[in-house]
Amino acid sequence: MTSLAERRSRIVRVRQMEHRVARAKLANAEAALANLDRISGRISGLRASLKPDAERTTGLALKSMAEMALRLDAAKGDLAAPIRGAEHDRVRSIAERLAAKTREEGAEKLREQALRSENYEQTRRADANRPFRKRPSTLGGAK
Repeated sequence: MTSLAERRSRIVRVRQMEHRVARAKLANAEAALANLDRISGRISGLRASLKPDAERTTGLALKSMAEMALRLDAAKGDLAAPIRGAEHDRVRSIAERLAAKTREEGAEKLREQALRSENYEQTRRADANRPFRKRPSTLGGAK
């Protein structure tokens, strides 16, 4: 390989690593978002389970349930900002991954172009180094 093809191969390897890092960041962002969604779902489930028993509920139990409901509502409200942040990180990670993939594909095309050019030049040099041999003409017939 020529220095140009070797250089472009190194660039392709770097771009592949950048794409892998971007995919890993996207996976982490999606995992964080899924975790926050799971926590929000658990809070909603706990809030929904706070129903007083019609027969045996004391005033103190009702007060405790109401306080717990308020705390769960506050916790759900406090989760809204981190969920928006995680969604934003996920969207940003998707964009970074797409950009990294585009750069990787561009580098691969440049490497393939350099390899084609190198092969063409090798063939051209090999043809130029071949000795000239005069061939009999097929047009003129035998003399």
